[in-house]
Amino acid sequence: MHAARNVFGALLVVALRILALVIRLVGSAVRRAGTATVLLYDAVIFLPLLAERAILAKRNAAESGPHKSALGARGVLEGRTGGAS
Repeated sequence: MHAARNVFGALLVVALRILALVIRLVGSAVRRAGTATVLLYDAVIFLPLLAERAILAKRNAAESGPHKSALGARGVLEGRTGGAS
């Protein structure tokens, strides 16, 4: 009876260590998946925002005429429309 208790205790310790390892691996995988998701979102959202800025810059340059086009995209990005700074 005493031997069975020792064997069961040792098996329980091994099982708990394996469970701890599995939980640690799952936690690490979830953390990395979250980081990858954020990077993927940034990559996906970057191109439409870049295109929007370029379109707004061209539209602003066309509306303001050649005398105010020195601001270009920088004025659009900073919220300026070509007036006095």
